Amino acid sequence: MLKTLNNIQGHISVSITSVFPERFLNLCAQNDIAFWGVEKKDETCYILTVPLRKLKILQGFAEAQGCELRVLKESGAPVFAKKFKKRYALIVGLIIFIVVSTGMGEFIWEFRVSGNETIPTEEILKNLADVGITIGTLTEDINEIAVKHEMISRIDKLLWFALNISGGVASVEVRERTIPKEIVNRGVPCNIIAAEDGVIVSMNTLIGSPNVAVGQAVFKGQLLISGVVDTAKIGVRYQHAMGVIKARTWRDYQAVLPLEIISKGYTGNTRSRNALVLNGGRNNLFAEGSQPFDNCDKISTVSLLKVPFGVTFPFGLVSEVYSEYNPVAT
Repeated sequence: MLKTLNNIQGHISVSITSVFPERFLNLCAQNDIAFWGVEKKDETCYILTVPLRKLKILQGFAEAQGCELRVLKESGAPVFAKKFKKRYALIVGLIIFIVVSTGMGEFIWEFRVSGNETIPTEEILKNLADVGITIGTLTEDINEIAVKHEMISRIDKLLWFALNISGGVASVEVRERTIPKEIVNRGVPCNIIAAEDGVIVSMNTLIGSPNVAVGQAVFKGQLLISGVVDTAKIGVRYQHAMGVIKARTWRDYQAVLPLEIISKGYTGNTRSRNALVLNGGRNNLFAEGSQPFDNCDKISTVSLLKVPFGVTFPFGLVSEVYSEYNPVAT
């Protein structure tokens, strides 16, 4: 704790040279001037550390005692702040950064979507934009409950929707509807028939009378398990046939392939372009057309400005690399 306090108020290391340097130390103790880290260099010189604010008083003591006082090192927060006293641009930039960072939580700068499995993230963000929620939207204007009901009504597959905004980051959590399985009334008599041609691999009859055996070839529509059961004691009964049947099936496919296949022969010519993105918009840093070559591949990389604590600003740089190629017939 004492070390932290000394760093906050600042301290200096000084050397005292005199015929009797001990008198200087006694004078400091008599006037309640704290000092520490005393090191004796020789009989006439001591090195010690004192609070920075006591420097003028020590200089007065040294002059009165006929001592030579030399400042060896200055440390602490006041010394650090003194270095930036004339760097106005840095101070102004720091103030602007603090103001911007503080106000960032008032706007949405980033979206994070979770919980969606079949619904594309792009579809969720597009519907949010349609209801007026995009990057740069003022958070105090958002009614999260109203947005929830609006999103569920817009996207049929949504069962649950939640929007939580913290520190400029809009976290979207969704749950998708599950299609209920068809409920089969087991009280209705029925048969099991083959859906495709094949060869029976395995068969386990649960309810009903089997009409085929393992290894037998069957045709589409052929009766596999009958729901009509005839017994000597009870007679004919009509049941809901059930069973697990596996069969090996086959398919015939036809496809038309061209005699020539066009592939890409890269020439080695590339072109790089950059653009700025700001609040969802784009500003090109080039004057040419959108594509420098007639035939080319484009690779785009978007780098948004990020600051500590995981906060992302809604502006950054888009880097695009175009690679030219010639169509080659093979």
